[in-house]
Amino acid sequence: MLPTRKPNKLLSIRLPSDMEQPFAGSSGQDDTGYKQHIEKLDQQEATLKYLLRRWVAGFLTICTVVVLTVFVLHMVLPTQWRWLSPEEVAEIKNVALTVFGGLAMSIGTLFYSRK
Repeated sequence: MLPTRKPNKLLSIRLPSDMEQPFAGSSGQDDTGYKQHIEKLDQQEATLKYLLRRWVAGFLTICTVVVLTVFVLHMVLPTQWRWLSPEEVAEIKNVALTVFGGLAMSIGTLFYSRK
């Protein structure tokens, strides 16, 4: 038997129970209810996008800290304690610059875009 996955509560958008048969009829009240539900869904979408951007920024921050820590350790530690070759350290430097650039772009997008 395969293990089952719990649904992600954050990513599931639930519609209100009164939307089971939405907007039957043509009264003005139905239009108001429709607009309210659309506004609520737009707000939920904006919140989800904002939280995803924060998760990406957090993940990139952790990656940046790890990569920079390894790079600095290889600069500071004695030669016999180093576990990477000079070529691998050069690659780490390239990765560190890439991850740091991604982090900067992510944080810039997070704080300077429409929420």
